[in-house]
Amino acid sequence: MPRREDLIRIIVENIEENRNSWVKALFYSDKDVERIMGRLVNEWSRSGMRGEPLDYATLEELEILAEKAEHYRDAPQDAFLRNMLRRSTGVEEKP
Repeated sequence: MPRREDLIRIIVENIEENRNSWVKALFYSDKDVERIMGRLVNEWSRSGMRGEPLDYATLEELEILAEKAEHYRDAPQDAFLRNMLRRSTGVEEKP
């Protein structure tokens, strides 16, 4: 099982250090990522903004975020645009 540090590294390398801003936009617009990051930022804020928001994640949350980071790391611009169009029209993506 990956350690916390390994999962955080996967997230940072694939999203935060990714030069493709579309990848970041797609990752952060994912419903699961939005939900998790919302909780982490709230917890981080309540703790006086000590450390980083990812420091407040459970192992399960880090595993979800790392999986999403690896999924989106090479996503093209059109994937983001399709996602935004679906969300704006209320159409869910088919599995």
